Amino acid sequence: MPFDIVETGVDFYTSSTHKWLMGPKRTGFLYVRQGMLDTLRPVTAGAYSSERNDIAKLDLSLHPTAQRYEYGTQNDALFFALGAAIDFVDTIGMPGSGSTTTRWPRSSTVGCRRSRASRSSHRRRRRTGRR
Repeated sequence: MPFDIVETGVDFYTSSTHKWLMGPKRTGFLYVRQGMLDTLRPVTAGAYSSERNDIAKLDLSLHPTAQRYEYGTQNDALFFALGAAIDFVDTIGMPGSGSTTTRWPRSSTVGCRRSRASRSSHRRRRRTGRR
């Protein structure tokens, strides 16, 4: 379901993109409202999270933007794959309106039932010798 994150008024929002966007594992989003950036302190800091870093003085100045949560070299392939997943969902339509979301599980459930029935029927024929 599309929505405008700013209009919701939330301070923080995070989501895995693996399940809901059919993206690669280990990808997701973190939204932090501009006014809340200083309240969420990064657990780790790296080359991309600091605006200024002086190891001799133990002085670390974080970026004033959400870039402060970037903490090192990222796996570019994951981000390219995430872009492809977003393009794919844009092409087929966003699951969530009910049509796609309910159709996929129903069709796979029906397929599993048919497969199970077929296996049961096959086992019964083998036991009885009937074809």
